[in-house]
Formats: sequence, C-alpha cells, structure tokens
Amino acid sequence: MDRRLRIFDGNARNLAVLSADSRIRVWDAVRGKLRFALAEKEHFLKQYSCTAWFRPAKGTKLGLLACGSRSGTSSVWDLQRGVVVSTCGEAGQEVTAVAFAKNGTQLLTASREKEICVYDVKSGQLLQTLAGLKSGGSAMCIHPHQDAVVVGGVNIRVVSLESGKKIRSLVAGQASRVSALVLSSNGRYLGVAAEASRDVSVFDLSRKGKEALATFSLGDVPDSIALATLAPPGKEESVFVAATTSTSKCFLCQVIPAQGDGGPSQRVVLLGSSSSPRGATGADAAAVRAASFEQVADDRVRLVLALGSLEAPVFEEVSFYDAEGKLLDQCTSTTALNGSNDAPRPRAKNQQANGEYHVVAASQQGKRGREQEASEKEVAADPKRQKSAEPEPTLGERLKVLREELAQRSASENEQQRRKQTAAEESLQSVLTQALKSSDRKLVELCLQTTDSGVIDATIKRLSASLVLPFLQEVVNRLERRPARLPELCPWLQAVMTHHTSYVLSVPAVHEKLAVVHQVLEERTRTLHSLMSISGRLDLILSQARASAEPVQPLVDYEDVEPDDEMEDAEDDDDDEGDAEEMEEEGDEASNKMGVGNDLENGKPHGRGAEDEDEDEDEDE
Repeated sequence: MDRRLRIFDGNARNLAVLSADSRIRVWDAVRGKLRFALAEKEHFLKQYSCTAWFRPAKGTKLGLLACGSRSGTSSVWDLQRGVVVSTCGEAGQEVTAVAFAKNGTQLLTASREKEICVYDVKSGQLLQTLAGLKSGGSAMCIHPHQDAVVVGGVNIRVVSLESGKKIRSLVAGQASRVSALVLSSNGRYLGVAAEASRDVSVFDLSRKGKEALATFSLGDVPDSIALATLAPPGKEESVFVAATTSTSKCFLCQVIPAQGDGGPSQRVVLLGSSSSPRGATGADAAAVRAASFEQVADDRVRLVLALGSLEAPVFEEVSFYDAEGKLLDQCTSTTALNGSNDAPRPRAKNQQANGEYHVVAASQQGKRGREQEASEKEVAADPKRQKSAEPEPTLGERLKVLREELAQRSASENEQQRRKQTAAEESLQSVLTQALKSSDRKLVELCLQTTDSGVIDATIKRLSASLVLPFLQEVVNRLERRPARLPELCPWLQAVMTHHTSYVLSVPAVHEKLAVVHQVLEERTRTLHSLMSISGRLDLILSQARASAEPVQPLVDYEDVEPDDEMEDAEDDDDDEGDAEEMEEEGDEASNKMGVGNDLENGKPHGRGAEDEDEDEDEDE
C-alpha cells in the first residue's frame, strides 16, 4: 500500500488510512479505536493517490482531509460532519500531491504538469496557477510562517503563493524524483526523501546556498518521513527525522548544526522493540506502518508509531532522546497509548462520554434522522448486525470497477514507462551537471556507465554549453588511459558532436584537445579498408560455394510407367477387332476379283448384270 495514503494529524492524535478501494478509516491514536469509516458514493472508481490533513491549531474539530485521485480530481472531506464539501479539478492527469494553504481555505494540487493549481475549498473553483517544475511535482508542503509552498520533483523549488513566482531553488542531490517533503514547525528545516534512494537530506532554509545541511544513508528506501526540532535549555538545537521504509522499519536520525568551523554532527539509529507491542499479533506485529512527531514545546517532542496491521493498528509513544537532547543508542522503551496516562481534556459538543465523536450528517436531522440514529445504536449493540450492516458492492459495481482497472492499467503502464524515461533523462542531466561543476570524477564515471542511447542523447542535449568542454576533457582523459573503452564512450562523443558541433568548433585549439580521440579513431580505422575488401571476397566465395553445393533441379521430369493389365487387355481386344475387319475387307476384294474373272471367261463384260443382258436382247428383237 502506498505510504502517501496514511497520514497523522498535526498533533499525532489521529491516523487516517485510505484503503485500496478508496475507503477512509480514521483511528484514535490515543485510545487505539476506530472513530469512523467514510466512503464516497462511487468510491471504487476514485482510486485515491495522495492525501493531506488540515486540523485547526485550536479547538477539537478534526478538520479537513483532502484526497487526490488518479483521475485528476481531489475530494475535500469535512471529517467533523462526514461529508464531501467540494471536488476540485477536472478529469485529467493523476494528482501526485495535495496541500492546504491559507488556514484551510485553499487547496493546492500538483501533477506531472508544470503548473500548481490553487482551488477554493468551499466552491471547488480554480483561483490561480503557480509556476512549478518543468517535469511536474511529486511532493508538496506549505511553509508554516511564510506565504509560500515547497514543491519537489527532480529538483526542489520554493514558490510564493501571492505572486506565483519562484523564491529560491534547492538541489535535491538525488538520482530520482522526490517522494516526500516535510517542514519543521518553525519553518527552518526541510526534510527530503526520494524514490528508489536510501538517502534522506535535511536543508537549512535560513542559510544561503542550494546544498543540504546533512544527508543520512539508511538501510532501506524511505517512503515517508517526519521531522521535528528540539532545543533543551542551555543546549544546541537539533533536528530529528523519523523515516519509515517500504520494509516497515523506522530509522531515527539526528543532526546538530555546526556552531563554528566544524561541520554538523549526525547519527542514525534503527528503532527496535524488545517484544511485540501489546495488542499486536502475527508476523507483522512489530512492523512500523506510520510515524509522526508532535511538537509539544521547544524542549519537548513526542514520537508516535502505528504498529501491526492497518486493519487494527496499535499505537505507541517512543522515548528517543535523553535529558541533554541526544539521540538514544537503543530506542526500545515504548509505552502503549490507551488513554490511561492522558490528562482529562474538555469534551467537544459532539464528543460522547467514551471519547468517540458522533458525526452528524445532513440526513440525520428531524424525525427521520432520530429514527436512523436509533437504528444505528441497535446495530452497534449487536455484533452480528454490525457485520451485516457493512454495505457490500453489487456485481454490477464490481464488473464496472474491473473494466475501469483494466483500462487504466494499460494506460498507466504506458504513462509510467514514459515518466521513467523522462525522469531518467532529467535526473542524469542534473547529476552530470553537478559532477562537472564539482569536478567529481567518481560521479562522472557513474554517469558514463549509462548505455541507453535515448538517455545519453537527451542528457547531452540538455547539457549547458559551458560544460561541454569539461565533459569532453573527462572523456578524452579516460580514452588516453584506456583506449579500449572507445566502444563504451563513443555514444557520448557522438551525442556531443550531434548537438554541440558549432560550440566545439568555436573553441580555440580544439584540435589539440581532441588529438587523443583522433589518434584512437585513426588506429581503429586503419585496417578498415583491408577488412572490408577481405569481407567482400569472402562473401563472394561463400555464395559460390553455396551455389555449387545445391543440387541442380531438372526442368522436366519423365517417368516410364508400365501399363496396367486391364489397359493391355483392352488394347489387345482393339487389335483383334482391327485385324478381323482387315481380313473381311481382303476377302471381299478377293471375291470381287474372282467374279470378274468368271465373267470374262463366259463372255460377259465386267460389271453388267442380268438386267443389262435383257435390255440387249430386247434391242435385238
């Protein structure tokens, strides 16, 4: 679960947990009980992505809770009444950070776009836009004493809420986007954590410059941080940072700013517990789900942890510093918060005798409201009815949610891939610029390990022209020591020549500075012509060998097939019939010849019949 979806209020008395189906559960950290659960009408489609809590400094009201969503809108909840007072923004890019300003009357939202949007909480209308970061903001926090907002992305920028202009910039010093920002109660110190980075940085905003006051390297990647200051009487002021990690661990860090020529002193301690907290069971009994400080006074700070499962968390207060304000070596003395050690506090108008808050909704007014309230009391008294009263989603709602998730999953994967590519390009350019300005050879070498041609091209394209020559000198020095690294460094040289050719040609005596590159390239390409000639001849020989090895296919195939017995019998019958006919013809011819001969012998002309003879006799008479 995203750590941005769990948040303590300002005095660490309540914890709000946003579930995966966009339900909100508010826990009482003092008594360890669930206050209430909230959900919008179509909460399955909301998909909350970030949250912010505004609670008035005075009074007992729970205040406002803002929930940004992946669809681009932000819902503002009035926790005292249990209703959504407004919905800010329109459907679009995912809301990555939200923050309250102007004593809870304005809501600021950030996304992957450059601008920061400012909305009116009551009406939900857009009031103005502020100049953010080019790659968008991923974390925000409001300055407690100045009319300004701190927005973090690839870098960090402080922007005025009045003019909307940049006040100052800070160098995050991370290779990825900022994931968490938090300011101390006095507004002097700023804590920063980044994605996929084990470092936590602390900035002193009262000093000039962009560098961090101290940087802590933790054992795991932090995803949420809390910050507080402590100034015991007669002692130096120190800064404490509580960082919870993705592996449910908590690291405590302390930095004491330098009071002279020496640098700041800093310590890191992994928070542990000798036994499982009371009320927590299972494998996640000692897992730290959230941590928050309460600045009681300048010389007193409370640290509250949420342990165990988020379905039923256990809250404990930890003693982590000694009388001199120094961080303890082993912060294992924990006290379960169950309300027995708390002094009695004035009860709110809607607070019951057991400390629970009764949320009055608009539908619970009048006769129908009283009937509904009585029914709710009966359900609360019966555990079986309490379980059955939980509304279950219908099959239509589940199918609708499934379709939306499948559609958004494909879009989010493409968007995430594009964001990672953009973040990698911008972050590498920032790291390379910092390394060249500080002449950090190790950091330059780390940048040169990148092999992605797209990232290399975009990094060199964004590189300032004044840093092109120092970068070329670093590459030339490495080639001079190890010419075999030419294939590795060639993409960087090609990108420089593609985007900064005009500047390189304008540098005086550039041929002397690039002589090593020319020499290495000449040695590498000296035998290229001969190799290409040999390659062509080998290709010709191989093609001829393949052609001779292949069998020649004839144009026509002739097969001498023996006739079948039936066909032979038919042919024999045909031959016999033909012979008989010939014999008959020969017999007729022979008989005709014999008849002619007899007629000649008897004095009868050939070819004359009996009728001719009769005619001759008649003529004679």
